[in-house]
Amino acid sequence: MIVKIYAGGSDVVQVTCPECGKSKTIDVSKFKKLDKVIKGAIKCPCGHNQPFLLERRQFFRKPVKLKGILKLLAPEAGNAKRAIDILDISRSGMKIKVALPHHLKPDDHALIEFYLDDKQRTHIHKKVRVKTISGDKVGLAFQSYGTADFCDRAIGFYLLS
Repeated sequence: MIVKIYAGGSDVVQVTCPECGKSKTIDVSKFKKLDKVIKGAIKCPCGHNQPFLLERRQFFRKPVKLKGILKLLAPEAGNAKRAIDILDISRSGMKIKVALPHHLKPDDHALIEFYLDDKQRTHIHKKVRVKTISGDKVGLAFQSYGTADFCDRAIGFYLLS
């Protein structure tokens, strides 16, 4: 089984062998600037080869199928709201699908509202910034995230479930 290694903001990652439990620190700084998928295998002193995929994202992304509303926070947008499909979510942002044409641009600011599909149907409302656009897929970054905000804590618990 291929293991995903999350480098995030660090130049080193800790990998634990699933066979013997020994940990190994690996320098991934040389891979972080490459614009391609990094696959490889780590050989443990016990002889086990562990295939890996280097994930340069800072946080794990959970695939989801949620509905939500996106409201642009720009004077020229008025109070226009758009229905969206949320495709994945992490502690720092999400990927959404929005109907074309959407007229979104990188660095646009918006408010997003949706309900998690947890037991409590937790209502999430966050300010976001548009980071990437690829057709009808849009990458959003939360303008803030941490443990102080109720929505951030709810998302954190949701990602662990």
